[in-house]
Amino acid sequence: MYYPSNGSPRTANTWGYIAVHEKQEANRAATASHGELPRLPSREGRKKAKSQKGGKNGRRQDTRLPRGRGARHTWRRCAPEGLWSLDVLGIKEPCEKETRIELEEAARDHFAKNVPRDEEGRYVVSLPWIQDHPPLSNCKNLAERRLKNCLRSLERSGNLGNYEAVFHSWLDEDIIEEVQKDADTKNEQYLPHHPVCKDNSTTKIRLVFDGSVKEKNSSSINECLEKGPNIVELIPAIINKFRLRKFGITADIEKAFPQIGIQEDDKRFLRFLWWENGDKENTKIYQHKKVVFGISSSPFLLGATLEHHLKQVTGHMKATEHKLLESFYDGNCVTSVDNQENLGRFMLESREILSPAKFNLRGWEHTGVSAGKKVLYWRKRRKFLFWD
Repeated sequence: MYYPSNGSPRTANTWGYIAVHEKQEANRAATASHGELPRLPSREGRKKAKSQKGGKNGRRQDTRLPRGRGARHTWRRCAPEGLWSLDVLGIKEPCEKETRIELEEAARDHFAKNVPRDEEGRYVVSLPWIQDHPPLSNCKNLAERRLKNCLRSLERSGNLGNYEAVFHSWLDEDIIEEVQKDADTKNEQYLPHHPVCKDNSTTKIRLVFDGSVKEKNSSSINECLEKGPNIVELIPAIINKFRLRKFGITADIEKAFPQIGIQEDDKRFLRFLWWENGDKENTKIYQHKKVVFGISSSPFLLGATLEHHLKQVTGHMKATEHKLLESFYDGNCVTSVDNQENLGRFMLESREILSPAKFNLRGWEHTGVSAGKKVLYWRKRRKFLFWD
């Protein structure tokens, strides 16, 4: 034990100094036998610990994702978990897969019972609503804000006239109709829209509708509709059938979605706004009469309509019907035949089968020698298609 050597009396300060000295000696002995002891936190460490726990005011730690430079480090840590999930890869648990198959079969059964044809022969379908789906908000204010941004973008790019011309052509083709002011405004839904411009496409400017839009504490129309089977899973089988025989064939249905009508009760959920000549005072309300590109259930409705129509084929065209049934992907036909005779028969009978439902199969391309025409070839070594 340490004692003062100057003979002074032991005051309170002296005894405190002795106690600290004894503790230091004990720590040195423990360190020598057991290794370094944990250090007491510094003043900066105590402040940091308080801020992590909420600080003096008890505020919660900020859990928002960082923005700017720090954001990419966070996403690097989080993104791979979603990339390697089984759902993304199309692999599901057996019980989940069975449930999904049951829902798809129920959607098909409902579709088959509600698919009449109009006087022109087109099929008229109803939207496949999910049972007990959450309520929808009309999203009219949100659609108006998005329209304002859309018009500003069109004016900058000089495409306002071309964009508006699409609406006029849709009115002439009976794809959309104007909603009168005295129409029912209950249980309606407005879809925002924006242009997609492609200079190298047959359609220079395309209108895309956003079915995923929703207001706070509400659901989007895409969340309330049955999406049907995952058609992406069909691609490997279709490509294999294309490579199976000597003559590969490709074609597509002209304006596939607008060839299918929408039943009257569902049209009010497919409304959208437009300002004629960019003037807000001249606001027009339109609604779709045909299946919309941008709604999650549209690919299912197209595929189910084609399947329903093809299964009604009988007689000598049954073989062509079976080949068409296995070759369609989102309105595109990809298949192969053994010889030129089968090629001609398939092209002729396919048009004959689909034309009564107003499906025009066009853009025919096939492998082989054809003078003065563009021909499709398959490069086996590099595994890609090219035109010559």
